[in-house]
Amino acid sequence: MDSFRRLTDLPIEYCGDVRGALDGADFAVVQTSWQEIRDVSAGDFRKYLKSPIVFDGRRTYDPEVMISGGVRYYGVGWKNEV
Repeated sequence: MDSFRRLTDLPIEYCGDVRGALDGADFAVVQTSWQEIRDVSAGDFRKYLKSPIVFDGRRTYDPEVMISGGVRYYGVGWKNEV
């Protein structure tokens, strides 16, 4: 985070962990498959997000697991329903 802070003056709120970043957010955009991101469950998305909506640009999650877990899931290469 410190390196990125030095590179930009954008008004960004930095968080120490992924659940802190999700807390109160409108939705999540996932662009990495790091283990700490893969460890976030559908229940976590339901608990922390205002609306459990996930845009998964890396197919980090199993779409069926997310959907059956109550998350509106939109993923690259997945038959997203409108």
